[in-house]
Amino acid sequence: MINCAFCETPFEPRDRRHIYCSQRCQSIVEKRNYRLRQRQMALQLRQASNPCEWCGEQHMRNGRFCSQKCAQDNNNYGRYGLKNKEEWQALHDRATGRCEICKKPFERTPHIDHDHETGKARGLLCINCNQGLGKLGDNLEGLTAAVNYLLKSTSISP
Repeated sequence: MINCAFCETPFEPRDRRHIYCSQRCQSIVEKRNYRLRQRQMALQLRQASNPCEWCGEQHMRNGRFCSQKCAQDNNNYGRYGLKNKEEWQALHDRATGRCEICKKPFERTPHIDHDHETGKARGLLCINCNQGLGKLGDNLEGLTAAVNYLLKSTSISP
């Protein structure tokens, strides 16, 4: 005869491993231990919070980013050499809410113009200016040819 480890009722164990008088006592203890482990893990997570690699906010997730949006922003902007939200904000502040070529206000999310050789961001453009640069070869020769064409075509009179 031994006493139950939970309710201390005397019982005859089937073998040496049995320390509870019933399934009920065993499940109560297991649930209590599970909840205790969950609380301890939550406390450890709170104490070991990490800064988000994109926005710098402290978070308790098991990852590099505090949210799915930060992970997406890092993926979208990180490919252009922007390491964090401050670098993105600096580009945005420099553009003052307008396309850096045509100076029209952004109607949608601005496009990041980048150097195709280095992959680094150059500035923020509207979709038309960004596509125009790309279609002209993204180089001075293409732009110069377009300017010369416009100068020549405006000087021809009908």
